[in-house]
Amino acid sequence: MSLENLINYGVKSINDSEPCPTQNTLVVIGVARGGTSMMAGALYHLGVHMHKAKDPVYEDIHLAAAFEEKTELELKKAIDICNSFDQWAWKRPKAITYLELAEKHLRNPRFIFVFRDIFAIANRSGISMGSDVLPLMSDALDQYAKAVSFIQNTSSPCLMCSSEKVTRYPQQIIQRIAAFSGLNPDTETLNAAIKSINPESGKYLKASRLNRTHGQIGLVTSNTIKGWAAWWSKDDPAEVEIYINDKLHTVVCANESRPHLIKNNRARKGFCGFSVTLPDNMLTEGTTIRAKIKTDITDLEHSPWVVQPAKDNND
Repeated sequence: MSLENLINYGVKSINDSEPCPTQNTLVVIGVARGGTSMMAGALYHLGVHMHKAKDPVYEDIHLAAAFEEKTELELKKAIDICNSFDQWAWKRPKAITYLELAEKHLRNPRFIFVFRDIFAIANRSGISMGSDVLPLMSDALDQYAKAVSFIQNTSSPCLMCSSEKVTRYPQQIIQRIAAFSGLNPDTETLNAAIKSINPESGKYLKASRLNRTHGQIGLVTSNTIKGWAAWWSKDDPAEVEIYINDKLHTVVCANESRPHLIKNNRARKGFCGFSVTLPDNMLTEGTTIRAKIKTDITDLEHSPWVVQPAKDNND
């Protein structure tokens, strides 16, 4: 026996002895913050249609709402739209609580289960959501128990993957996922899927936070700083810290009207602007301006802003 056969690549399938049908639905299942976005992203880079799911979370909340909030008729309509593609994928961690319902309604479902160290899940959630770790570990155990029970009793094809192992053996696991999904990707496509494996990508870390913020520095004049800032998930006005040359200068409330933001569906119906008036001659060439929402760790867009030399009117 080759030592290769003794390596634990962290992937195993059941109920998939038959060839993958041309028309099928791939369902990525796991606990929130357990690696499902990473796995769904790999499917996306393998060329699988994912309806309205987008980078970096790859979660179709419209279909999720159809399962969790709509009538059976509305759910059928939502699924029929997705079924216009022979193969499509859907990722929804919460579906771990209604797997039998998903199995009943989806066409030829093939389940991809992602398992991760429960402390890593809880700690990631604690960082992203500000929650206590121990209750989150208990929740993860309960949800994984539901997943294991489903796997034990279903006749649908299931692929079990280790989130930790996929970062160590990305090529082997991505190849298994492709085979399980009936895909035969070319080298370029396979490499793109392998390259997408990054559980700690900056884009995902920002998108997965409960206290996400957005906004920007929009204008800097000789004595004025203007911009807008808001929370993604709450309607409270944000407090913006303004730093001049990395020293905190002031904290200002972002509650001014910015009508142009209303049509772009921005937060607070456009009342998320801020402005700061500075002493004359404070902003000189090379001065660095930074802005971020208080308690956040990331700057707004266009921050840092470096003051450029004044334009020569004779030019």
